[in-house]
Amino acid sequence: MTESTTPHAVAAMSELAARPRANSLSQIQADAWSRRDARISEINAQWSARLDGATKPPPAKAVEWPAEWPSRRAPPAAVEPVTNAGGSLAPSTSVEAIPNGRAAGLSDYCATVVQKAGADFAGPMYVVDLGAAERLLEAWRIAFPRIEPRYAVKCFPDSQLIKALSDQGCGFDCASEKEARLALDAGCPPSRIVFANPCKLPADVAFLHASGIALTTFDCIDELDKLRATNCRVLLRIRADDSASRLPFGAKYGCLEGEIAGLIEACADRNIRLCGVAFHVGSGARSPKAFADAVCAAKRVFDLYTTLRPHATPLDVLDVGGGFCGGFSDDGNAAVSASGDCTVVDALNQALTKYFPLAQYPSLQIIAEPGRYFAEASAALCCRVVGSRSRELVSNDNRREEHQHWISDGVYGAFNAIVYDGWLPHAVVVGGGGVDGSDALTTVFGPTCDSLDVVFSRVADAPSIRRGDWLLFPCCGAYTSAGACDFNGLPATAYAGVRTRYVRSASMASTDADAELPVIYSDRPPCEVRRYF
Repeated sequence: MTESTTPHAVAAMSELAARPRANSLSQIQADAWSRRDARISEINAQWSARLDGATKPPPAKAVEWPAEWPSRRAPPAAVEPVTNAGGSLAPSTSVEAIPNGRAAGLSDYCATVVQKAGADFAGPMYVVDLGAAERLLEAWRIAFPRIEPRYAVKCFPDSQLIKALSDQGCGFDCASEKEARLALDAGCPPSRIVFANPCKLPADVAFLHASGIALTTFDCIDELDKLRATNCRVLLRIRADDSASRLPFGAKYGCLEGEIAGLIEACADRNIRLCGVAFHVGSGARSPKAFADAVCAAKRVFDLYTTLRPHATPLDVLDVGGGFCGGFSDDGNAAVSASGDCTVVDALNQALTKYFPLAQYPSLQIIAEPGRYFAEASAALCCRVVGSRSRELVSNDNRREEHQHWISDGVYGAFNAIVYDGWLPHAVVVGGGGVDGSDALTTVFGPTCDSLDVVFSRVADAPSIRRGDWLLFPCCGAYTSAGACDFNGLPATAYAGVRTRYVRSASMASTDADAELPVIYSDRPPCEVRRYF
């Protein structure tokens, strides 16, 4: 025992030495819990003694409630809900005609709307051009005379856009009960809907049976077992990837070639009608060859089915999936790719002619699931600049000014497509905005507290922006609001129906005003801003 040992320590060591040695870890744990329980009981007894000796308050008087609320607590005073919508913008009840749906025309339209809404309105506000969507549908039918479009509701689930397309005879690709109800409520018959989710929830299966939607996809035996009690016709989804697409799907969906024969026999064993083949090369596909290769793979499935089931009803549906891009040329003509390059159109049409000639397959129904094609160019987003400041950047004795701005939507809202879809947005100042003229860089933040909520990061040659200005983001419909959330308590863009305006443009031709617009654009992901914090 050392000289530094205290009398308290000596007593503790003596106590330990006097205890019987536990013969197991469980005994040690049991002893520890017993000592803990005893100490808790001791503390509770001490507090009870203190409370018994304390002065007790007089008993509370009974509350006499007004007669209109007998035996109830009085309700709290009504509190007006606080939202981020602000201002006096009323829900859109009509479709307004505008002369041009390009950036300059949309900017002029937004300028009148936000002026009427008042200074408290901060948006964000969508402008959906139904005329653009209708012209894209016309262009699709010219480009693909054999392929019936089924708009992918997941891309931009706007009820008015869905209604406009349905009225023009377009069908829909749905992946949930909610999406399917949007299509049905728009007047689309169940026969024009494909439920293209290869893995369905039990509630989805029940809904399919009840709603009359008969066409769905599968890629495994487990999914077939879910469909035994329904009257669904099924499409066998095969894996067919464009590795260069924005979002390849093959790792998640699509059966492998070696699984096809077994799945064909599984359908027969379960008395489920296999009616065709489906594939999806990936969202935002870039390779025309990917579509051609996928059609060739689908033809092999058709041939294998004929070999395995020679007396069965022939396959009569081919679903070529999505991945299509769409836009308008400078003269206002719609095309299946934003650049006007029709190589995807040519490759797909030629593959269909080669592997599924009309003379051999006169009754074959060919459908597609375009989402981005219809949505991207049909919707624009308008956001208010709610804060601004300037800072001096210093690096290796070099100094440069940075203008920083906050807008009313960000990566947790419509701009989630920057993170998940590789989107590089561009913007113009509503009502016009001159070139800054300085050497300053421009950074635009979203409204949340997250430092990674960045829309533009240190862009050069941006127009002059001030607090109170509005920024218009054209071509903002594809996979934007569909993925928004309410992080930080800010209302998700997707649920801000009061903030959506509907127009029908007469033209999508580029004008002199469009050419003169100063544009904010970055060719690098804004997430690089993290290196600056």
